[in-house]
Amino acid sequence: MKRTVSILLFVCLLLLAALPAGAASTGDFTDSADIRHPEAVRMLTDLGLISGYSDGSFRPDVPVTRAQIAKLIALLSTESPAVAQTAGFADVAEGSWALSYIDYCAEQGIVSGSGGLFRPDDPVTALELCKMLLVVLGNDPARYTGAGWDDPVRADAESCHLLRDFSGSVSAAVTRENACLLILNALQNPAIHGFDEDGNALYVLDELRNPRTYLEIRFDAVRYSGVVAANDAGNLTDGAAPEAGMTRLAGYNRDFAVATDRALLGRMVNIYVQNGQVLGVPCEALEETSDVFTRADNLRQLLQVSDYTLSDTAAYYYNGARTDGSLLQSLTGSYTVTVLDYTGDFVIDAVLIYSE
Repeated sequence: MKRTVSILLFVCLLLLAALPAGAASTGDFTDSADIRHPEAVRMLTDLGLISGYSDGSFRPDVPVTRAQIAKLIALLSTESPAVAQTAGFADVAEGSWALSYIDYCAEQGIVSGSGGLFRPDDPVTALELCKMLLVVLGNDPARYTGAGWDDPVRADAESCHLLRDFSGSVSAAVTRENACLLILNALQNPAIHGFDEDGNALYVLDELRNPRTYLEIRFDAVRYSGVVAANDAGNLTDGAAPEAGMTRLAGYNRDFAVATDRALLGRMVNIYVQNGQVLGVPCEALEETSDVFTRADNLRQLLQVSDYTLSDTAAYYYNGARTDGSLLQSLTGSYTVTVLDYTGDFVIDAVLIYSE
């Protein structure tokens, strides 16, 4: 089963100037049709962290350099990066635009050089970016040093779902779009403020003692988590449908001013609100896993050959209306069947069936 696994920013020198929050969306880019992860690009755009090139394009497949990523990481970590002393990399000029950012990241243990060089114009790999993001989240940078640094990075990136929905080689240069994806995944992880005597992470907690995500803390956002119960594409509740352009989450007595489509109906998402405005679009929960079949038989086969089970309280929906599990026994022919495990515990919590 495919795991659709739901910090930082990305500013290319001169061409990636920060925008005011909400100033643009992925639809504003001339090459928006080429963006495969619009939710990630849209979130970072709404946060005022990315923009496009002067010709209006985003160029999602352009690689990111080490100097560019150092700037992004530094700004993600603090609004005003400052250092006690320079790192003294021989290939970073005194007047370089990236000097203060590189020095800050080096001082924090986020980046390092080799042989006294930083290689600012070299591309960043996905795994290198994961290492930086893990440190920004609060992990000990000493864990990711030495000859075998990549092994703990891979393990921790997997446990934090940093590579959720990422395709390609983690050892290859990371593109602008994929960098946005990894950053968004990192932003939704809980921030770490220390470790206990057994080495277990201590998370920053809210007043109800729930872990707060890095996005909440760094950008002073409020997170609302729940299943998308109604939007422009359908209404899975017994109540009235929300107004056009609004999204309803189960468990809340308010609707959110953000448009969503059928792909998110029934999904577990996080909606982030900053100063009363929704940031980006609802983000699929990192822990959620899903799969899509074209026949009901595929679901029955999955249950027979895997560790997945159907929850006794699983919700069933047919063409956007509530139904029950008996429908699965009577379906013949081709359907779109989406199964959802909201918490990654191998128990299917919802089944969405569409006849088209």
